[in-house]
Amino acid sequence: MILFYTLKNPSFPEYIYPTDSGVMSVDVNTDYPYLVAVGFYDGNVAVYNITENRTGPVYISTAKTGKHTDPVWQVCTLRPTSIQTQCGRFVH
Repeated sequence: MILFYTLKNPSFPEYIYPTDSGVMSVDVNTDYPYLVAVGFYDGNVAVYNITENRTGPVYISTAKTGKHTDPVWQVCTLRPTSIQTQCGRFVH
């Protein structure tokens, strides 16, 4: 389960997303903070848009889209610029 809290009400989550597998990693996009990438224990990677009124992700990997079976220990969102960084490292 993914829970998002705000500083205005830290006692109750503002957004709640049930998941089928345990969450291993999370990354919030710095340019679009409403987009959140999530890596799961079963190998799935999903993208959630917290501005949309839905209970699931806007994208989730499947076996057809390249899902693997190992836990996803780290996910990173890339900036939409010509010089992108990937988890703090420059991509050439």
